[in-house]
Amino acid sequence: MKHTPEPWAQVPKRGSAHIWNEATGIVVAGFGGMTQGQERANLQRTVACVNALAGVPDPAAFVNETLGLLDAARHELSLWLDYRQDDQDTARVVDEITEFLATVNR
Repeated sequence: MKHTPEPWAQVPKRGSAHIWNEATGIVVAGFGGMTQGQERANLQRTVACVNALAGVPDPAAFVNETLGLLDAARHELSLWLDYRQDDQDTARVVDEITEFLATVNR
């Protein structure tokens, strides 16, 4: 069975919260029994993840492959920096890329 099509949206309500399809108005999921802050955080995270991965046939495989590529990029950068440590321009570029990759949470 296929999931409800994207885009999804959040509709927080007092005492419960819902995720719905913007185009059809179909309620996709509901949250209840937690604090309003937890409901809102769960809504935001769920909607953001679903919409960000719209069209990706296997989101878990995609994320795992992407994280593997990031690890490989970090490794290659460290090798490149070791090899070219005498080149100041290369070292600067590698440092900038390394800093960027450090911002990507695993």
